[in-house]
Amino acid sequence: KLQQQYDNLIKDIEAKREMISFIVHKTNSLSLEIEEQNKSKQQLETQLLEEEKHLSELLKEKEEISKQLSKVVNELENKRLTLSDKEQQIKILLQQKEELQQQLNKIELEKNTLINNKTSYINFLQEKYSLSFEEAAQLYGNIQEVDIQMIEKLKKRLESMGAINFAAPEEYAQLEEKYNHLITQQQDLLKAHQDLLQVISNINQQISENFKQTFLLVKENFKKLCDILFEGGKADLILTNEDNILDSGIEIIVQPRGKKLQNINLLSGGEKSLVAFALLFAFFMVKPSPVCILDEADAQLDETNVVRFMKLLKEFSTQTKFIVITHNTRTMEFINTLYGVTMEELGVSKVISLKLREAEVVI
Repeated sequence: KLQQQYDNLIKDIEAKREMISFIVHKTNSLSLEIEEQNKSKQQLETQLLEEEKHLSELLKEKEEISKQLSKVVNELENKRLTLSDKEQQIKILLQQKEELQQQLNKIELEKNTLINNKTSYINFLQEKYSLSFEEAAQLYGNIQEVDIQMIEKLKKRLESMGAINFAAPEEYAQLEEKYNHLITQQQDLLKAHQDLLQVISNINQQISENFKQTFLLVKENFKKLCDILFEGGKADLILTNEDNILDSGIEIIVQPRGKKLQNINLLSGGEKSLVAFALLFAFFMVKPSPVCILDEADAQLDETNVVRFMKLLKEFSTQTKFIVITHNTRTMEFINTLYGVTMEELGVSKVISLKLREAEVVI
């Protein structure tokens, strides 16, 4: 029994030894593995540090690139704005060029006109007075003398220089001379234009003053004559635009006796005729006419107004000869000489004249 226990104990000890040996082996293996893992960890940590460093560098590089990109974008925007300004400037310059070209064409046309006028004047001098331009200038104007020798000297000197840079200097000189000549002509034309505007302004001012004076006289005469023809009432001539007399219209206002003040368009036919007579004779009072022809002017008048009209006409007949065409027998009573046209035979007219004042004496 003890032997059996001893054997069991020995077996147990052997088993424990094997277990210990396995554990030691396993421990050594784990230690090696741990050591390998630690090395790998250190490598990974080192690699991680390098990656973090590289990432930091990349972030810095990204930030720098972002700054550069922002700078480039700003520069592009500035370039775009500058380009837009340049395009606008080019557009303005092209427009100015076109305007200058139009002015140059206009000046060239004016120059040709002046040349044609000069030729016409020279021909006129030759045809009208048998004088050349030089003869006329010698007789009636001073012509500045030119040093011929100096011109020849400068001419030879210019020829000795030869052509420089092809024909550019000569063309430039010609264009400059032509430009200066055109500018001078333009200044002369502008001055002439201003002088003409001043003359026109003076004429318009004088016309306005004369018109205003005449209008005031006609206005007063018109009032007096309307008072005579209508036996009372009121009348007036009104400028529709007193600030600009030359472009102003004239409104005729008449108020016959016993009626309201109204525009001439609202009057009867006879009243309109009397207003027309008053206006006509108002002008005659300012500036009489030697002859006046009235063609059935009394057609709208009744007998009373015919008498007033003819009495007024008689007063003006001392300075104006009136030829009155009428069918009104009342009008004929005031006429000095009467002419009648009859047709005793078909297609044959016959004129009969009668001096009424001589006929009255005979009667």
